[in-house]
Amino acid sequence: MSTGKTTHRLWCILGRLNEALVLLLALSGLLFGLATAYGIQTDTVVLAVCCLGFTAYSYAVLSLPRYRWAALLLTALGYVLALKHYWQALLESDLYLYGAVVNTLADGLGLFDPIELPAGYIAEQGTRAGTLWLGLLAVGFALLLGWTILCRRSTLLTALAALPPLIPALLAESFPAWGAVMALTASLLVLALGSLVRHSSAADRSRFTAVSLPTVALLLFFLTAALPEDSYRFPRWAAQAQNTLINLGSKLTRTVLTAGSDERVPLSGGPLRYTGRTLLHVTADQPGSLYLRGYSSAVYTGVSWEPLDESAYQHLTSLSGLENPFYFPALVNLQKDFHTITVENLGAPNGCVYIPYQLAPVSGGVENAGFVGDTHLAPLAGSHIHTMVYSCAPLREDTFDPLTGVAADAEAAYREFVYRNYLTLPEGFYEGIRPWRELAQTLPPPDTGDLSELPALYREPIRQALTVAALLDMTTEYDAQTPAAPGEDFVLHFLTASRRGYCMHYASAATLLLRAQGIPARYVGGFAALLPEAGGFDIPDSAAHAWVEIYLDGYGWYPVEVTPGGGEMAEPPITPAEPNDVPTTDDPQPEPPVPDEPDEPESLDTPEPEEEAPRPGGSGADAIRIAVGATLLMLCLLAARRALLCRRRRRRLNDPNPNRAAIHAYSCLQRLLPWGAHCDEQMESLARKAMFSQHTLTADERTAMLEYLNRETARLDRELPRLKRLWIRYLLVLY
Repeated sequence: MSTGKTTHRLWCILGRLNEALVLLLALSGLLFGLATAYGIQTDTVVLAVCCLGFTAYSYAVLSLPRYRWAALLLTALGYVLALKHYWQALLESDLYLYGAVVNTLADGLGLFDPIELPAGYIAEQGTRAGTLWLGLLAVGFALLLGWTILCRRSTLLTALAALPPLIPALLAESFPAWGAVMALTASLLVLALGSLVRHSSAADRSRFTAVSLPTVALLLFFLTAALPEDSYRFPRWAAQAQNTLINLGSKLTRTVLTAGSDERVPLSGGPLRYTGRTLLHVTADQPGSLYLRGYSSAVYTGVSWEPLDESAYQHLTSLSGLENPFYFPALVNLQKDFHTITVENLGAPNGCVYIPYQLAPVSGGVENAGFVGDTHLAPLAGSHIHTMVYSCAPLREDTFDPLTGVAADAEAAYREFVYRNYLTLPEGFYEGIRPWRELAQTLPPPDTGDLSELPALYREPIRQALTVAALLDMTTEYDAQTPAAPGEDFVLHFLTASRRGYCMHYASAATLLLRAQGIPARYVGGFAALLPEAGGFDIPDSAAHAWVEIYLDGYGWYPVEVTPGGGEMAEPPITPAEPNDVPTTDDPQPEPPVPDEPDEPESLDTPEPEEEAPRPGGSGADAIRIAVGATLLMLCLLAARRALLCRRRRRRLNDPNPNRAAIHAYSCLQRLLPWGAHCDEQMESLARKAMFSQHTLTADERTAMLEYLNRETARLDRELPRLKRLWIRYLLVLY
């Protein structure tokens, strides 16, 4: 009996030592990761002693059975006294720490200019300043990580405490030292494994931790040995992981899509800055220039573009099925020059599908997407790859064939909707642009080119649109570095004060000027893509663009390029180019731009074309760091992702529009089919009615679909094995 008690006591002691070691790994991984990721010089020995000492102190304080809060208050008092003692030294060294962090982010993200530190400053102050600051930070991080590891035993809380300080550096492609990454990874993996036995006895937990810690250490050791940093070349999936991580950073820092591809487009402006990251991958069987539209906006507020209110669509029933306004342009061309394009969204805002103009109303014309009003297509079931059929036929007199039958009736009804909602102007707009109108009246009439090939019915509105574009070109200056508007009406400031801007400025101004002439117009954001030849091409963030759509009676929405140098969209030129040329410009236009110079010389080593892909401007070690960093980031975001997806699913299932709610319910059910769900004939019939009929589902029909989805979800939750249930609930988030 005494032997059993002794063994139990030994296991408990060993378990506590292992917990302290996990805390030491997390703290040292975080501190040395911060130092190496941000280029902060430190005294390695002093910082290691700080990690060891503060780990022991945190463990001792948090293990107290009583008076723990008193110990924490004494710690806070001592921390304040230490700050007071080192205050002057901190003030003298804050420039170094600030410069190290800012310069790291400036080099990686390009958000701002780097800071030039005084000559010799780093050599004299760097090590002392870095060690002092990180040493003081170690106290707070030791207690915080001690609470998450020793008290809460939570992997998620530990990741939330340790990862946020490192994320900006990861997004700027500045990675921590490999040892720091491995230490932090080991601590999180041990905690994650420990969650499997969190409800067991203390002795069982201790035994499990004692086994899992060396196991994880050996696993990471062999992983590092098998994939040495100096020779590792990463496969395509790792390259995509890196691109996804950097694209996330681009979104968080709002450095991409400044032209706007969101449902609501803020018009604060500011200099255009791009990271060069790939946002779309396009595969097409037809070369040339084309616009991939995302959202369109109708309501100008002076500081943003907003969508129409949902109530505006209540009495419009012609926005579903084959009579959707997106199909009108393709229906009026006798020349059915149809082509196929596949768009894969790698990092662009994913609330919409980026589509070409003249979508073809044929079977399978749009896959995995549904129409949302008259503004955009939304992806179904979380899909990010969409194949579409579209027409390349230009609008010409000899091929124009007016709409007839049901399509003509739908267009007539939609036309009334357009004239009611897409001619609105802000109050006082016409008077506000008086200085610009007076200047435009002094200019010679612009040459809009030969429009004789266009149908006679549309020559005048297109001529007026091209005239507006030409006048904007003559009265303003294109400038990608235009600063933000100083808190006043965006368009009025552009036309009458700064007269400098880029595509957001030109598209916003042209939309309002065309409306002032009685031409329905709207603001559109998306990408201007140049496809040198048939095949697959990457579309970078610098291809984000904004333009104008005008409505042509009996035809539909017609794109007009209004940014200077943008060219005419009526018939985009087909420009051959070398297969390896990837066009990027400050503000992309349909003409072929000059390719950017590479950041660094290309490696002389030739990678395998299908299995491997070298990382531009970096070493193979960065690939592993990115993969590990992405894994750590996913651990941190897993719970938040489930909460957000469930909230979005509830919002879509409760959509005021019964058709959209039914379509989403059907897509949710389709995703559950491989896991054992069933879809009866009534669900199939109602889904087809919601997607392709011009009629709106009744409330009872919508309720029937939602109840059926809930029943199938509840049945699967009861019948599936636990591992499968956890997989589809928390990782796939299917319900």
